[in-house]
Amino acid sequence: LKMDLVPPELVVRRYFADDQARVDELTAEADAATQAVDEYVEEHGADEGLLFDAVNDKGKLTQAAVKAALKEAKAAHDDETIECAEVAIGLLQAEAAAKKAAKDAQAQLDTATLKQYGDLAEADIQALVLDDKWAAAIRNRVVGEVNALALDLVARIQVLGERYAATVSDLDAELAELETKVGAHLTAMGVRS
Repeated sequence: LKMDLVPPELVVRRYFADDQARVDELTAEADAATQAVDEYVEEHGADEGLLFDAVNDKGKLTQAAVKAALKEAKAAHDDETIECAEVAIGLLQAEAAAKKAAKDAQAQLDTATLKQYGDLAEADIQALVLDDKWAAAIRNRVVGEVNALALDLVARIQVLGERYAATVSDLDAELAELETKVGAHLTAMGVRS
């Protein structure tokens, strides 16, 4: 019942911000490790690459396939492929460790969050719902509305500025010039002398 009213994100944000930051950091490290593996696959797993045979149909390396390629390279005494496979195994192990650390940290955070729900008093729930959930939503909407009105006002001021950019003296000078031209045309047509 409490989880329907108070989303876990609010509890995490209020009580476990440091833990969430650590989970985010570990997730970023896991993503970086995955990217390093992907780059290594692009470099050495492409056609005619040293690890081409170890790449599966989905373009991914598996530890079993790399270990098999390493075993074949050792049998063939291919030092370049041995070195490449050992680096790939190291990258895959680092990726697996990083993913496991991120997953474990997230599981610990989830457990702590669930435990925190049991410890919440009515005043805590009211503070979470009123201050963190609803007040934040209202504040965001008000700020958004103020920003939209400010943008509309700026646009309207620009339109008015363009419309009234010419000064009265500029308009009087243009009027005098046009009166002179019209008078010259009327004189040329013989209407005025």
